[in-house]
Amino acid sequence: MATINKQSGKRGTSYRVRVRKLNSPTVTKTFSSRSFAEKWARKTELAIEVGIYFDQDEPRKHTVGEPVDRYIEEDLQKLSESDWRVRNQQLNWWQEQIGKLTLNRVTPALLEIQSKVRKINNLFVFPGRLHTHADFPRAGWISATEKANLEDFKFHDCRHSAASELAMNGASLHKIAAVLGHKTLAMVQRYAHLS
Repeated sequence: MATINKQSGKRGTSYRVRVRKLNSPTVTKTFSSRSFAEKWARKTELAIEVGIYFDQDEPRKHTVGEPVDRYIEEDLQKLSESDWRVRNQQLNWWQEQIGKLTLNRVTPALLEIQSKVRKINNLFVFPGRLHTHADFPRAGWISATEKANLEDFKFHDCRHSAASELAMNGASLHKIAAVLGHKTLAMVQRYAHLS
């Protein structure tokens, strides 16, 4: 949300704009004209919302391959051997596909296109050993629900809760659909308890 404050001083009247968005740093700028201030505020709010405002200099200095390499060096060894092999294979694939791109050129659309092209031999989102899925931690889930005194609470209920929380915090139906992987808004409304 943008606020414009009129300031009077020795140099005359100026208009200070402050743009504040959730999960983003506050941005301020001063103008000699209120109309310029309003235009800049609208443009900046939109750029922040779309996610392009803060992508100025730093992302042009680094490639996608740099954080991938750092993750392989620092964190990959902490995983179990089976998880390490799968994750290493995935990271190497991304490294080959977009590792040389600078971070400012990576967009959600590019990642979606790349992931659709990706050839994997496992249909599961969280692959386990030998082309199967990872086992659900049933004992841990039962223990947690018992300690919380929750009766008849299934893991799938978390999807409904997440959708409702997103909706109550102002997320658009399209964003909720993206998070949950739904293709229709009717299904989003069902999950978010908006219908």
